[in-house]
Amino acid sequence: MYISKSIVHQILAIIPVTIGNFLVGAVFGWLAPTLKTYRGSQDEFPLTDEDCSRMVMFSYVGRIFCCLFATAIGDRFGRVTLISLTALLMTISWTATALTKIIPLHYVLRFICGGCFGMTNVTTPIYIGENSPPQVRAIFNSVCLMFLFGGQVVSCVLATYCSYLVATGIIAAISVVGLASTILLREPAQYLLVNGHEAEAERQFFWLRGEDENTKREFGEMKAKLLNTKTTFSFAYLMDRRVWIVFAMNTLIFTTGFPAISSLVSIALTPAGNFSENELTILFELTQFVGAVASLFIIDRFDRRPLWTLTCVLSIGFHLMTAALYHLRDEGVHVAGYSWLLFGSITAYTTVFSTLMFSLNCTARGELLPQQYKGAGSSTSLALNSVVGSIQGFTFLKIASAFGMKVNFIIFAAFSFVLWVFCYFLVPETRGLTLVEIEELFENSNESDFKQTKADFQGKTC
Repeated sequence: MYISKSIVHQILAIIPVTIGNFLVGAVFGWLAPTLKTYRGSQDEFPLTDEDCSRMVMFSYVGRIFCCLFATAIGDRFGRVTLISLTALLMTISWTATALTKIIPLHYVLRFICGGCFGMTNVTTPIYIGENSPPQVRAIFNSVCLMFLFGGQVVSCVLATYCSYLVATGIIAAISVVGLASTILLREPAQYLLVNGHEAEAERQFFWLRGEDENTKREFGEMKAKLLNTKTTFSFAYLMDRRVWIVFAMNTLIFTTGFPAISSLVSIALTPAGNFSENELTILFELTQFVGAVASLFIIDRFDRRPLWTLTCVLSIGFHLMTAALYHLRDEGVHVAGYSWLLFGSITAYTTVFSTLMFSLNCTARGELLPQQYKGAGSSTSLALNSVVGSIQGFTFLKIASAFGMKVNFIIFAAFSFVLWVFCYFLVPETRGLTLVEIEELFENSNESDFKQTKADFQGKTC
């Protein structure tokens, strides 16, 4: 099979981004088994419940802080500068993590790693969207998502079976490779044109895309539209209805429990058979990776709204099952295969999240946000769900201690129901619609139009 030189160049240009996603996945894959191992220990790294909660919370606080500034940095200094800065900070934080067990310093390191997570979340879709042609954008974004969950799996295995120094040392070494790979980054032509660098934009564009009649025409159209059109930040984007839909959606998906569960799952689970909590966490992380791969074959085959309904109903069911299992345990009722049932119900929810909910949300963010507000809208929406993540990380163990673990999952089930109601009434069907058609869809004030399919929309506009 022939692979063009331009495709090879595009693959080279996203290697640093895929490594960056792997490393931010490692931030949370390493955290869960590490907190379980050292929680209540008496060695040189003793962690209390308060320490565990703070480490999760600071990871999301860092994500909040950096999400808000990532777009401004990227627009001012360039996508390559922002990605390179993220790689440098990731290398520093993982190296320091490997070399120290001072608990207050780890709060700072979790903050930095969370900030890198936020900057990567904001930058990845923008960098790929600007540099890659339409036929490979979805593939490259999916590859980055698989690397993110792959990073969780690998770091979880390392934290479970290797010593603290070996596990963190290997991840730190990978971060050095990621930093070195930033030499492969290419500044998007769109950014260069907006800032008036026409000659450099042309050189980068043709290096990535090849030079033929189609790419020459595309570059000419892009240059006519973008050259020297640099804009300043404005809060006008907050007046757009689509922005608020994305804000609410991004906030609500995290209220269903993913941040707390993914970070503290080793504490929530109980040993099953010959499997320890940390070994079960490896299986837990692996199912998320499999879910991310499966999403490639699902998201574009079915309408968005039925998938939202399915994911919310399944989340409600799995959370209530988990709450029931914890309730029976608290009441002293013996349940055959309790540990495996608990593992299954918790893992089933996170698999649904990685397969459907996460992918649907990322797709909606790209489809619904207006072009002029994509940067600011993405940053703010990710900051909002990070607020939810930090609150959950701080309160999960406290609620479990005060009221029982079952209460956490009842709350998650309730928010899953709220998410379903929101998506049913306010989120439009966008599968098969172009961005222009989505713009036209929102010009209608009748929210019943949100339920129409591609065929319905075309029939109405013919």
